[in-house]
Amino acid sequence: MSRPQIRTVIFDVDGLLLDSERIYTIASNEWLRPYGKTMTWETKVKLMGRPAPESARIFLEELGIEGVTPDELVTQMGQIQAELFKKTVPLPGAVKLVQHLHKHKIPIAIATGSKQFNFVAKSSHLPELFGCFPEDSIVTADTPQVRRGKPHPDIFLYAASTLGVTEPRDIERCLVFEDGIPGVIAAKAAKMSVVWVPEPEVLKLSDNDKMEHDQLLKSLEDFDPAEWGLPPYEQ
Repeated sequence: MSRPQIRTVIFDVDGLLLDSERIYTIASNEWLRPYGKTMTWETKVKLMGRPAPESARIFLEELGIEGVTPDELVTQMGQIQAELFKKTVPLPGAVKLVQHLHKHKIPIAIATGSKQFNFVAKSSHLPELFGCFPEDSIVTADTPQVRRGKPHPDIFLYAASTLGVTEPRDIERCLVFEDGIPGVIAAKAAKMSVVWVPEPEVLKLSDNDKMEHDQLLKSLEDFDPAEWGLPPYEQ
């Protein structure tokens, strides 16, 4: 299969570069304990990659919890997550790939559904990973220029623009790495190529035959840059 020769790369964060999806589950279950409920993968799949207010609304609806507004949930959950985020670690292959692209001067950006303060909480202790990204190419859910979250393409198009990529022919040579279904949909809506790296549970619950993606991987460790016209890993 012929692949486009990639010139720019955009990364999601939660569940893709970092193990932070695990932390969201821990925090959710702690918040849910008084209600006698737990987070299920069926619910989690619907939340992944979406902006916090939208995720909170879906969360409350899915779990049948009344008397709490989405804004209240976001605030309360944020308090639980704050300490846990300090313990996030990179997922396998993440540091190697990002440092490799940075070393070879491939323009890279971040497009995360997290708000800025959450992104800082989970990334500031990992300069070996996030220090490779230009500060103005780290795009979060509350970046003013991003009016709509995933699955809309806005965040990827704006992230690409921070790398000087605005023309359709250049956008088509942009590669997105995503783990969440809304993010994959958003990347394809932006007319970009996408490598989907889902959790096994997400893959089981999705209709893979109907998911439009360009490559499916179990881990970033399995990615071969040369296959996409990027500099190969050194042997």
